[in-house]
Amino acid sequence: MRSAAARGWPDRGRLRAHWEAIFRTEDRLDLVPLESIDWIESGNNCAKLHCGARNDLLGEALARLEERLDPDRFLHGHRCHIVNVAGIAA
Repeated sequence: MRSAAARGWPDRGRLRAHWEAIFRTEDRLDLVPLESIDWIESGNNCAKLHCGARNDLLGEALARLEERLDPDRFLHGHRCHIVNVAGIAA
């Protein structure tokens, strides 16, 4: 069996060069463009993803999501929030 890297799939590391991420929501897997993420908040061992008017509960803790997201694109500015730096106004 070929490895994920041999198949051209991203590894389990940070989602640096990838445009989309797969998130497990309450009842499905969703492919979410990273630029559409405004912010993520934590709550009771899950996280809430905010993308414009859309909000989804994720089946992952905020700390686990932080490990997967590119720190150059997403800032853990508070213990309960990760924000997309592209959406921060000067």
